[in-house]
Amino acid sequence: MVNEDAISSFLSYLNLQKRYSILTVQSYASDISQFFSFLEQEFGTFELVDISHPRVRAFIAHLMDGGISPRSVNRKISALNSFFKYLIKSEVLTRNPAQKVTKLKAAKTLPVFIDEQQMDQIFSELEFDPGFNGQRDRLIIDILYQTGLRRAELLQLKEQDIDLFALQLKVLGKRNKERTVPFDIPLKRNLETYLRVKKELQLSNPHLLVTEKNTPVS
Repeated sequence: MVNEDAISSFLSYLNLQKRYSILTVQSYASDISQFFSFLEQEFGTFELVDISHPRVRAFIAHLMDGGISPRSVNRKISALNSFFKYLIKSEVLTRNPAQKVTKLKAAKTLPVFIDEQQMDQIFSELEFDPGFNGQRDRLIIDILYQTGLRRAELLQLKEQDIDLFALQLKVLGKRNKERTVPFDIPLKRNLETYLRVKKELQLSNPHLLVTEKNTPVS
């Protein structure tokens, strides 16, 4: 199995069997591709069996020298660990060269909250496009503020996930875990206005957030 086939097979495994989100799979793909590019630049042509613990350590040192944050480095270590575990499970490798790589200590940061007065200021001072795009963008900010959804969760919302009567959203989160998120009357009004305009423009895509070309917002 050549390196590219191994990566492709692993990403398919994450998508189809582990049911990871599209953004998570893309992150894994980027991290592993970056690792392979580093190995090619430093050591030339190689096979999967040539990857050793020192080479993984060299990659981590390269990231740190480049000023990459500990949090990002740790994510790449996790991606490599998962990748090598999959190759062992698939009987491509017999050992995990990233197993003994210790994650870096990352500084804990407190969440930053925006209060109601700041949001009122944003909505009063920010100039939204008077057309459909402006209505949609205003709705995006409102949903994110009121519900705390992740970006991927917001993009995956369908019209059928909106319950205007019960004032709640049905959200599909990480590992395909479903949860219900409540919202208030002002957001309900924004949703009603947006959905009415969307229908008037005959934008029939089932995704809640779409472009004027009737494609999902990315």
